[in-house]
Amino acid sequence: AMDYGRRAIADDPSYVRPYRALGIFQMKVADAVAYNDPEAAIKEYQEAARLFDQVPADGQNELATKRARRSLVFRSAWSYSALGRYREAIAMYRSVVDD
Repeated sequence: AMDYGRRAIADDPSYVRPYRALGIFQMKVADAVAYNDPEAAIKEYQEAARLFDQVPADGQNELATKRARRSLVFRSAWSYSALGRYREAIAMYRSVVDD
């Protein structure tokens, strides 16, 4: 799936959807390890965030992108709390609620 997303971006770099899809795919990779290895999941969620940062400017404010980013933050915060890193988790939760 990641290869298809990268090819779609290569074909049309202005098309928002494949950028967002790459971030979501990476988030799903993190989800797969989150319960067994929250530390590894955090690294995967950080990679997903990096991919979401690559969404073209006109796509950053689309509802689908905002929703996916918020979901990513909530999932990341869960991993931090699973590791007992509550201050970081709370800060992440607040960043979404206050936004």
